[in-house]
Amino acid sequence: MTASTSPTNRELLLSEEEIHSAAQRLGEILAGYEASLSKRPVFPTLDRRLLREILEEPLPEQGRPFSELFDEFEERILPNSTQVAHPRFLAYVLASPHGLAPFAEALGAALNQGCALWALSPAANAIEQKVIAWLAELFGFPKGTTGLLTSGGSTANLTASMAATRGSTVTAPTGVANSVPRSR
Repeated sequence: MTASTSPTNRELLLSEEEIHSAAQRLGEILAGYEASLSKRPVFPTLDRRLLREILEEPLPEQGRPFSELFDEFEERILPNSTQVAHPRFLAYVLASPHGLAPFAEALGAALNQGCALWALSPAANAIEQKVIAWLAELFGFPKGTTGLLTSGGSTANLTASMAATRGSTVTAPTGVANSVPRSR
């Protein structure tokens, strides 16, 4: 993409009308998905030709309207996706999504907070601290227990491994201290 063909900042922004239209369509897709979930097969009959087309699709040179992207999601992506939110999905160790989750994700994505520094996301950091305090209370840990939220199991395991190899002390709710020996 050259400077003469690159989009202007305005071309990358959505008008208020486009935002409302996309939000309405997304709401319809989410409501339809939630309503049809129990009728869908947990594991779909895959359209391997279509999946191959997706894999071989070249980098687009032009943008596409939201309506086309939503159509593609409904026609190509959804029918070829495992329905982990299905009431009969019992495989693996995945948390089933809640109907509220897509809306919460949308709000989080709109703000795009980086919690690495308090100055970048003071409200998100306050929420993280409150959630940690609630979890500590729920599981009987003492007041003042600290922690952090991670993006998933791999990051959580890596964080725990790093803490363990550095000789962290963990106090269990029963009051028994479990010291992890330093390994060098």
